[in-house]
Amino acid sequence: MKTVHVPLPGRAYDILIGQGLLGQAGAHIAPLLRRPRVAVLTDENVAALHLDTLREGLAA
Repeated sequence: MKTVHVPLPGRAYDILIGQGLLGQAGAHIAPLLRRPRVAVLTDENVAALHLDTLREGLAA
C-alpha cells in the first residue's frame, strides 16, 4: 500500500493506493467517522465493477 499526501490551501488529505483496499474500506474509514454511516457516489460502470466489493469491505 502506498500513501499519497495531497496538500491544499487550508487543508490536506491522504490517498491510499494499493490492491485489496476496497475490501478493507471499513477498517480504514471507521476510525475517521463520528457515526457509522457513509454515502457512496458512483456511476453504473464503476458500480458494476466495484460496488459489491466496497459494500462488503464497509460491512466488515
